[in-house]
Amino acid sequence: FFFQAEDRIRDHCVTGVQTCALPISALPGPLLAAADCLLKGDKAEEAAWYYRMAIDRENDVPQTWMNLGVALGQSGRLLEARDAFKKAVELGRDDAIGAVRQCDQLLARQKGR
Repeated sequence: FFFQAEDRIRDHCVTGVQTCALPISALPGPLLAAADCLLKGDKAEEAAWYYRMAIDRENDVPQTWMNLGVALGQSGRLLEARDAFKKAVELGRDDAIGAVRQCDQLLARQKGR
C-alpha cells in the first residue's frame, strides 16, 4: 500500500511486493533509501534523481557521489557518471579511480564508432 501524509510523502518505491513510502526531509537519509531501492529495482534514472536530491542537501559524502555515478552509468549517461566518480575521488574514495577509468574507456569506444 502507499500511504500519503500531507506533503511529507513525495514518492514511493516498489520492490517485488513491498512498497516503501518515504518522506522528503531536509536530511538526505530518506532520499538515499529511495535511491537505493530504485537502483536495486533497475530504475537507475529515477535513482539518479534521488541521489542528486540527497547531494543537494549534503554534498560531501563520497558514497553518495559513487552511487550517483553507478546510477548514471547504468542510465547510459557516461560523461555525468565520470564526473560523479571524479567527485567521489576528490572526497576521498580512491577506489572510484577505477570507475573513472572505465568510463573513459567506454567513452573512447563510443567516440571511435
